[in-house]
Amino acid sequence: MDASTQSDRSASQSQTEDTPSQTSRSTHLRVTDFLPSKFDGKVNTDIAQAHLLGFQDYLEIHGLENPRDQPQLDYVIQLFKRTLADTARLWIHSQTFTSLDDLKQNFLKRFGTNNSYYAQRRAFDKFTYQTGDSAHVHLSKLEKAAMTLDYSRDQIRDKFIDTLPPACRSAVLMTVSPETTLPDLVDKAQCYFDLNDGNVVKQQSHDQALVTQQSDDEGKIQSLCSRLEELETNVKGRKSESQTTSNRGRSTHRSVRPREPRNRSFTQRPHRQDLSFPPPQQALLPNVKCFLCGNLGHYQRSCNLNRPNDRLQPDLDSYVTTPQSTNYQPDRNSRSSYEQSQHYSQHRYRGRRSFRTPTSRDQAFR
Repeated sequence: MDASTQSDRSASQSQTEDTPSQTSRSTHLRVTDFLPSKFDGKVNTDIAQAHLLGFQDYLEIHGLENPRDQPQLDYVIQLFKRTLADTARLWIHSQTFTSLDDLKQNFLKRFGTNNSYYAQRRAFDKFTYQTGDSAHVHLSKLEKAAMTLDYSRDQIRDKFIDTLPPACRSAVLMTVSPETTLPDLVDKAQCYFDLNDGNVVKQQSHDQALVTQQSDDEGKIQSLCSRLEELETNVKGRKSESQTTSNRGRSTHRSVRPREPRNRSFTQRPHRQDLSFPPPQQALLPNVKCFLCGNLGHYQRSCNLNRPNDRLQPDLDSYVTTPQSTNYQPDRNSRSSYEQSQHYSQHRYRGRRSFRTPTSRDQAFR
């Protein structure tokens, strides 16, 4: 009895080892661990693909990503049925699958999109590269667009090359051969993107440095301009102060006077030699001596002897009998002020019509 019971136990253990439930890598995991939530059958490409990715992770954790035989594939299909509900559960009961890839393609074809086959093909033909995507991201988008279509890996490879940017496509085609696989193409395209991104970063840093230097130069120029304006203002202030200080020590008649506006009541400007206009009255100058009359306090041009009303009469007798009295005391070697005034008057009025013809007495006086 003991031998028979031991043989039965060993046989039962061998049977349990052959069952698919025991093919997991971790014996402590349960069958329901990491099983994705149920899919309700709504037509949505993103939700359907997310459900497939979650189920793929579950298979990898339990060591069932590559079924070895048909019983193990049936076990995987049974597990996938547990993740479906409503319309999706009804759909899978009427389907038969030859492989795990066949299960994925049929599932996405039914619930991945609501477009027709021709609409999906047009979308695949119009697929282009999005600026900023890496080579791996570009390939994943391309495979997603071709998932519901019956395209081979060679067709996806050719489409991947055609959708690359022109510069990247030229660089990749120069370094590959027709036998190059799709992963190698992706790696070469990614190397080109990395190099190009490095050059772009260098160019951006160089441009940023130029902009920073230009802004610094502009700031220096503005500071210099403001400094020049301050210096000009200080120089103007110093000039005005120096002019004011220099004018303080000058007398009234020598200081700089502002220009007065011209009086427009006169229709004709008087000639400078016209003696009918008397010279303007000036202040007394105690240290100034007139060379005409010899008196102190005025210049020769403002002397009263130059005025017609105060000038001596041409009667020579009156000059001899009544000479003009002055306060000037002549020297011994110089002539009297009367003789000087007489000589000046004769020289001044020589040739005028108002003089009479000189007599013998005048000539004797001379």
